[in-house]
Amino acid sequence: MTEALRPLRPLQAQVSDDAHDAQSPQQLGPGPGLTPVSVPDPLTKRAICSQCRIRKVRCDGRPNICQNCDRLGFECSFQQAPGKSPGQYVVKLPERRRRMQACIPCHSKKTRCLGELPSCSSCVRRNRVCTYPRTRRNGTTTRGQDAAEGSGTDDKLANASPGQDIGMVGQAEGSALDYETTLSLVEDYFRHLYPLPSFAFFHKATVIQRCKDQTMNETLKLSICAITALQLQRTSLCHDLWIQQAEQSILQQVGRASIFHLQALLLVIRYKIESGEFPTAFMLAALAARTALALRLNYERPELSDVAQEARRRLFWALYLLDDFFCVGLREFELCPEETIHLQLPCDEDYFERGRFVHTGLLRPVPSEVLTTVGLRGVYLRLTSVRRAVMR
Repeated sequence: MTEALRPLRPLQAQVSDDAHDAQSPQQLGPGPGLTPVSVPDPLTKRAICSQCRIRKVRCDGRPNICQNCDRLGFECSFQQAPGKSPGQYVVKLPERRRRMQACIPCHSKKTRCLGELPSCSSCVRRNRVCTYPRTRRNGTTTRGQDAAEGSGTDDKLANASPGQDIGMVGQAEGSALDYETTLSLVEDYFRHLYPLPSFAFFHKATVIQRCKDQTMNETLKLSICAITALQLQRTSLCHDLWIQQAEQSILQQVGRASIFHLQALLLVIRYKIESGEFPTAFMLAALAARTALALRLNYERPELSDVAQEARRRLFWALYLLDDFFCVGLREFELCPEETIHLQLPCDEDYFERGRFVHTGLLRPVPSEVLTTVGLRGVYLRLTSVRRAVMR
């Protein structure tokens, strides 16, 4: 039990190794037909060119030009003339070929971005407009082409008027909403998105007329155009910049609640959901619910016109559907409890367009109501309420 452990290698190999170590250096000299192997001195330092030292990469020290500079086309410090002293060598900084931050489309889609300039490979492959976020140098959001060229950007920002954009996110070239684009996207909104209950809180005739008169609220216009361009996959439009401008406008005026800002906020939240930014959408939903309660949208307003009352009802019911998307039946996540809703259900589209008032009943049905006046949207909301109760 007390004897020593045996070595892992055989004793004969150990003896031969000891005998080999005991030989003199003269006995280990090269024999006939053998060539000595040159072992590098560990104390000698490998030469490093100035480019590799600046870029903090490994240099192979190849004479005349190292492998890295040869591959990237840089001016290597090993290429200097024999009569030129090392102190006279001027280091040529490598050209910046990548951004250290992902572009806005890749960041919103949660996809990998390599940061190439002028456009990343992901946006080129998906035929998207590549736009990089604001930089600390100029404080503006720029296209990849502008970032790659780097010329004339400061002059453009200096000559730009303060009211050229909404004033929060710097406006990239080509991101402004002209009249034709705005009118086309607004009409596409009512053609493709408005039939969905979550987006049916506008009076179509009023919104289109204000769009033609160019009197529409700027934040609301940006949010409508952004969500429409996203849903219809209009990749040539800068809808990511529009939604950022709308969001920052709402947050800067968070203390002044209005119907327009709440309508725009609901569209911003829907945009965040569709683009994968669920944490931001979840937090903005709480702001939307607080704004709706501040505007008393959960109560009827008989002194208003029939169109205004129906628009307020539909706006709150759209918030109720958004709340159902997040709370999934959990009480602690509910923003619009049903016991606090004192509104009747939305009416059919024909009555809303003509501005006629129709009694549609409440969320909880009563035995004396007429089912023909409830409408399809009211039935959908009641099914949502039943689904929430089942999940709870």
